[in-house]
Amino acid sequence: MDKKKVLVTGQTYAKDNRKYVNAIAEKYNAEIIYNPNPGAMNQEALIQVINETQAQGLLVYSSSDQVTARVLGSCPSLRVISRHGVGLENIDQEAAAANHIAIYNTKNSHDYEAVADWVFAAMFELSRNLRYYDRELKEGRWTRNQSTNLWGKTLGITGYGRIGKTVARRAAAFHMRVMVLHPHSGNEAGAPDYIEFASLEEICREADFLSLHSIVTDSTRNMIGKKQLDAMKPTAFLINSGRAALVDQEALLCALKEHAIGGAAVDVFTDEPAVTDPLMDPSLDHVLVTPHVGIYTEETLREIDIFAMENMVSHL
Repeated sequence: MDKKKVLVTGQTYAKDNRKYVNAIAEKYNAEIIYNPNPGAMNQEALIQVINETQAQGLLVYSSSDQVTARVLGSCPSLRVISRHGVGLENIDQEAAAANHIAIYNTKNSHDYEAVADWVFAAMFELSRNLRYYDRELKEGRWTRNQSTNLWGKTLGITGYGRIGKTVARRAAAFHMRVMVLHPHSGNEAGAPDYIEFASLEEICREADFLSLHSIVTDSTRNMIGKKQLDAMKPTAFLINSGRAALVDQEALLCALKEHAIGGAAVDVFTDEPAVTDPLMDPSLDHVLVTPHVGIYTEETLREIDIFAMENMVSHL
């Protein structure tokens, strides 16, 4: 029996877990084909490789992969899409349904715990200036400036899904006031008593830390713009481990350069890899940037790598 072909859009997918995903592919008589080029795949590349290989499965590794209606309508062999992660904003879901292509993601993984850890690591770094102290001491300076507490502060959260709820739970343990943007889904019913639902305007005005976890929709795209940044305290920090599209990037850059807010921690960018993003400016020493590594722990990646492959090949 001929092996089923599956295309993986990222060369670094499962780089430390190949033995696990290869075993899964072998179990389901599938052959893995990796993106021949580094980085994300655009429409033309996807159409070319899928049609050349007659791939039946597509594992979408990056939020920058362009899985558009054109791609889905041009690849008749494609039957299943598996997203490495949970965000589907770069996959045209209506076109997939119209072309009878199933979509799966790794929402059953524990990635939300790893992202919540990243959020708190970022908040600790921004509030306590750990990078600064480390650099000062290693360069021979015993510098002891004041920083600020994390406990007791107000944390604003947009997006009350798996990650938002997990961040809120951690915040409660630090005796933080937790303000959550009113969800459209109505899932505020039964929320724990430490949650205070509020409008975005109220959250921006009162939060010491604002952590973004909304999905990208027409209503949430650029939900944090100049108006919202102007409303924030000059000492407040913006934390974005969600999606770059949630923030007007030009407005954020301007606010940071003018020190209109206390700083920011950013793990997601408009175009990735983002080595030339303006937020990489070394002069922005009140900005913490990381290369989309919120879920990048050994345990979490192994789980997601396995789920993503299993989701794809088991449904072919």
